Amino acid sequence: MQLWPPRRQCLPATRKRQLRLNLFEAETTPLKVKPGGPLTPYAKKPGRVTIPKNYRYCPKSCKPKSWHDYCTSSPDQPVVGKYRVDFRGPCARHDMNIQAIMGKKISNSTKKKQWYSANGKLKRQMKQQCQHQFSKGTVFRQNCYITVGVYYAAVTANTFVKKL
Repeated sequence: MQLWPPRRQCLPATRKRQLRLNLFEAETTPLKVKPGGPLTPYAKKPGRVTIPKNYRYCPKSCKPKSWHDYCTSSPDQPVVGKYRVDFRGPCARHDMNIQAIMGKKISNSTKKKQWYSANGKLKRQMKQQCQHQFSKGTVFRQNCYITVGVYYAAVTANTFVKKL
């Protein structure tokens, strides 16, 4: 004789544990958004911003020094909580962007617009490093974002717009 509604079958304890782990990972893993792609709780966290292979680190011999020293006058790998965050990749990319902008034969107003764009990209990439390093909703990620704000203010205060 069949009962209605049908009886629910119990899941084995290991399967229940696996489902709980999947839900926990879905809640704690940052989402990576691809243009036009669906949002899924199982998306991977943002990748690390790496140092470009053609970046030349030479703070002593290159001119100007500030284009070849990662993060000018600030630590390249600050400590956030008890962890280090590597900002060398975003800073190296920013140095290369600024050097490319300054090498162009364009008007100062166009250079200024491109400079603001490069600075915005620096901030986004530094935040991406925070997202790569720390889980969403943690104090460490929030502190990392605060560190990004401080670095961004220092970098933007020490650039060429004042020279225009």
